[in-house]
Amino acid sequence: MQVTKLFATIVSMEQNSLYDRPDLYDLMAPPDPILERFYVDIARERGGRILDLACGSGRLTVPLAQAGLDVIGGDLSSAMLERARDHARANAVEPGFVELDMRDFDLGGRTFDTIIVAMNSVLHLHSLDDFKGFFKSAGRHLSAQGRLVFDAFLPSIAMLNL
Repeated sequence: MQVTKLFATIVSMEQNSLYDRPDLYDLMAPPDPILERFYVDIARERGGRILDLACGSGRLTVPLAQAGLDVIGGDLSSAMLERARDHARANAVEPGFVELDMRDFDLGGRTFDTIIVAMNSVLHLHSLDDFKGFFKSAGRHLSAQGRLVFDAFLPSIAMLNL
């Protein structure tokens, strides 16, 4: 069974991060067409340049580029970025990709009309310093009328029926 094999592989990855295995990550976190459409629509409202932070394997960066938007995907994992570049080539789009840490990045004075942190990726920030660095870096890269858009889902314990 593919799911059993997937979890066995993940358990055996004692020292490796899931982000070092974008093939497994993509199996565990399949595309969400509703969120993709939401973010494409949000980005189209402002147009201009889009920065997709924590872009991972490009599952949002590629649809943004397919929508004709000028997008750059940024991620900490070089393995995920390589997967994103492959995904973009397979879909005949050419977004930019850059390795960065969303807690502290400098893209040489470039600004963006929309900065996106999708699919709960903002939850990778764990400390107050992480959040401060993230908001400071994002703020430096927003255009005068730019906006930062992200999602985070934290279910109630009661919803989980434990």
